[in-house]
Amino acid sequence: MRIQAAPLKFPGGGACGDVFWMRIKNAKELARTYKTEALGDRDNRAEHLRKIRMRAT
Repeated sequence: MRIQAAPLKFPGGGACGDVFWMRIKNAKELARTYKTEALGDRDNRAEHLRKIRMRAT
């Protein structure tokens, strides 16, 4: 499941809006953990990204 950019007419509320913002929040949390956990070591970072991609599909 790929995170997609919001269409311009996307409403802030409603089911669609909620799902969209939840996805955004999840993406930000993933990015944060990815930065803090795996920044130092390149191999570790690649492995971490691979895990995220596998979890996302």
